[in-house]
Amino acid sequence: MALLEIIVEGTPISHQTRNRAALKAWQKIVRDQAATHWNGPPRHEKMKLTVIYFHRGSKAGLDHDNMVKPIQDALNRLVYEDDRQITHAEIAQLSLDETVEVPNVTRAIVEGLARGEDFLWIQVELAPTEKERKD
Repeated sequence: MALLEIIVEGTPISHQTRNRAALKAWQKIVRDQAATHWNGPPRHEKMKLTVIYFHRGSKAGLDHDNMVKPIQDALNRLVYEDDRQITHAEIAQLSLDETVEVPNVTRAIVEGLARGEDFLWIQVELAPTEKERKD
């Protein structure tokens, strides 16, 4: 079960950008959106982070690592105490200009797709246990 599920409109900013002000602004957007959906203190368990970037065009222009790091940092001390708690991650970049198949589609993803603009779907849940990973 998801602890947090949000969509964030726009194009993510790479962790490698030289424009640090743009990076900080992007992280604030992500954090502010998460804060509107988060209740309670940061969690301390191991976490799984899933990020899907839905974008226009055939290529997203970002690599996975540099796209997800600012998102992980934005959720620090809000959703989880430290991003080192993320032991599992799924990251994808899908073009809105192609036929997209999303298993287990959620209402938030449907809402984002209906807008027709670039957006991120971010989900945080507890990391699967050893038994769950084997099943």
